[in-house]
Amino acid sequence: MDYDSLKEKYDRFLNPLIEIEVNGKSITSATGKTAVGISNVNIDLSAGFEASQATFNIYNVYNYEKAEFNFNTVKKFVVLGSAVKIYAGYAKMVTEVFTGVIVKMNFVVEEADVGHVEVTCMDVKAVMMANRYSRRLKASTYCDAVKEIFDQNIYQSMKNAGVIEDIKIDNTPDKPPAGAGAAGGDKDSDRTIEMVGESDYEFLVKVARKFNFDFFVLAGIVYFRQAKSDQTKQITITPKAKIVRLSVEYDMTGLVESIEVRGLDVGKAKVVTEKKKNSYKLSQGNKAKALISGSKFVYIDPTVSNSSDAGSRASYLFEEMTHRYGTLELDMVGIPEITPGRYITISDVGTAVSNDFYVQTVKHIFSANGRYTTRIIGKTNQMSSGGLF
Repeated sequence: MDYDSLKEKYDRFLNPLIEIEVNGKSITSATGKTAVGISNVNIDLSAGFEASQATFNIYNVYNYEKAEFNFNTVKKFVVLGSAVKIYAGYAKMVTEVFTGVIVKMNFVVEEADVGHVEVTCMDVKAVMMANRYSRRLKASTYCDAVKEIFDQNIYQSMKNAGVIEDIKIDNTPDKPPAGAGAAGGDKDSDRTIEMVGESDYEFLVKVARKFNFDFFVLAGIVYFRQAKSDQTKQITITPKAKIVRLSVEYDMTGLVESIEVRGLDVGKAKVVTEKKKNSYKLSQGNKAKALISGSKFVYIDPTVSNSSDAGSRASYLFEEMTHRYGTLELDMVGIPEITPGRYITISDVGTAVSNDFYVQTVKHIFSANGRYTTRIIGKTNQMSSGGLF
């Protein structure tokens, strides 16, 4: 994306527009006696393990003379469990930014505001968190186990309803290449994968952590992939953009030089060890590097039984630690195309501050006064070249 092109596409970012569809019908273009007002729309998107969600308020649904909510009006627009799509943009163009289901409705009457209904929506993870069971899966590899879970009727029904638009699942390291035998020489029939007192959500998060994978949902598309594998730099932001607030912080607290994961290969009766060393640029001098020299974080994982598992676990812990080092907080004019799970470049604002950041969360905010802003939280594991430190 190019900022100038987006500015032209959205007519200089004038006349912000939000469109909300419930069960395929727009509730923001409603007219007539049952017209409602929509305000305070907040859309929180995440490339982390937490669910993305959206909230908005519905007005013109409370009768002050009768001191009661007109639920017959409310239910024409929203009911629990309904499928929701939200589009953000400007008068000439909107882009889909959220897909999910209504999980909460809060009827509010307070002195500081008129009576309204607060609606909360979440992506498919909300449904995945609800169940909990123990069972043996048919799959013999973890990526196939993930596919097996999404093949269940409940998720296929959500796919038919448009709540899930697509499912993208990468092969996990235990999946042998096409034409090769089972990993480690084992027969597929000898390998079992079990869910033990856990939900579909908990199982997928466990697998993602095991292999250093991402697991998130974006505009109805489920991603289960190698962590930070999308290296796309989606946009470059410079001072000419409509920036409301910019904060770039580097914090070496908690950083160590190396991470070591230890497990036990029971069959061979030997300790399995894998290490990851932090060689990223932490400052423009040698002071920061010297402070962490020789430091180590040792993690003992009883589920690790081979070098591949240990390497994946070390990679996950290493990613978690190193990407706490640099944090971007950016509030700017609303741009619906900016998404979590890819990179953003901050440029022309001075050395060290100018850098590439992995976008962890994006929040689209439509305030009561009609203003549309996008808030971006990004992470980086190193400082940019050149500089002040």
